[in-house]
Amino acid sequence: MKKIKIITVFGTRPEIIKLSPVISLLDECSDHILVHTGQHYSYNLDRLFFEEMHLRNPDHQLNVGSGTPAYQVGTIMMKVEEILLKERPDLVLVQGDTNSTLAGALAAVKSGIPLGHIESGYRSGNLQMAEEINRIITDRLSRYLFVGTQEGMENLHREGVEGKMFLVGNTAIDALRKNETLADEKVLVQHSLTSDGYILVTVHRAENTEEKNLSSIVNSLNKLAEMTTVVFPIHPRTRKMIETFQLSLSAKITVIESTGYLEFISLMKNAAFIMTDSGGIQEESVELNVPCLILRNETETMDLVNAGKTILTTTDKDRIFSIASSLLESKEKREEIKNRPFSGKSGVAQKIVEILLRELTS
Repeated sequence: MKKIKIITVFGTRPEIIKLSPVISLLDECSDHILVHTGQHYSYNLDRLFFEEMHLRNPDHQLNVGSGTPAYQVGTIMMKVEEILLKERPDLVLVQGDTNSTLAGALAAVKSGIPLGHIESGYRSGNLQMAEEINRIITDRLSRYLFVGTQEGMENLHREGVEGKMFLVGNTAIDALRKNETLADEKVLVQHSLTSDGYILVTVHRAENTEEKNLSSIVNSLNKLAEMTTVVFPIHPRTRKMIETFQLSLSAKITVIESTGYLEFISLMKNAAFIMTDSGGIQEESVELNVPCLILRNETETMDLVNAGKTILTTTDKDRIFSIASSLLESKEKREEIKNRPFSGKSGVAQKIVEILLRELTS
């Protein structure tokens, strides 16, 4: 029997992490073609993620690089279309909410090829966010929607989305559970860090690299650095905008380059708490049972906020510092968050692959 042919399109490091368990399974049971758009800046760091995830090299490396959203989406669409017209797959698979996600989705549908979307149904309610636009359009275009949460299912039904929906959970949990025991703790020794003795911070979203929000976050971090160790693996765009706006990070903040996935797991699991604007890290923090402050005005993971496992700070500097300092000074508050029940689904990648095989061969 001829194997089904699936093309998976991705372009950022979070996508590599979340797709890794799916890629491994699809490689075993399908004619599986990997297309890496090169949306993220660092090829070498991407290569490290592939090695840590034990993934093979992509079949196509598009090397699109940075640029405006229109440039990225348009260029990726044209390059992916060429591959689709040559390969004529049974399905194009995309993940999440990036420009690579949207471009892959548009190229598939314009080429008459069914689309599958992993991480469907997430909504922040903010249409000013590029990611929100990407999510909504990709869900509308998808034939198969792999939904992370019950709230996501409700969002899709409310919007009248017509594709087949499957409530499966989030593949980030599969990736984390597979790799947690391999976490590389050399990074703790390298930066003289102790368990529960520091705050871990990540900032990368476009709205948080605008001057007002970035200034609020930097102001809060500088004040927190007077109280404890603050570890800040800095995103290239964030570093650039801090310099552009002539903001000053305290010398007491431990600024490090972006790390590999296994090192980052170690940084997460040993932190007193995490401050982030990343959607994926919100979910990973809950799986690791580490309190997480969300440096945004809204989030697509309100199920975690409502369960009391994460806290939405907004981007107001006084509110960020008030919540973070209160959590830092009270181990009891941190333990209270940890003790609240919440468990992510496991075996998500296996469910997705089984559904695809059934749907594409029936």
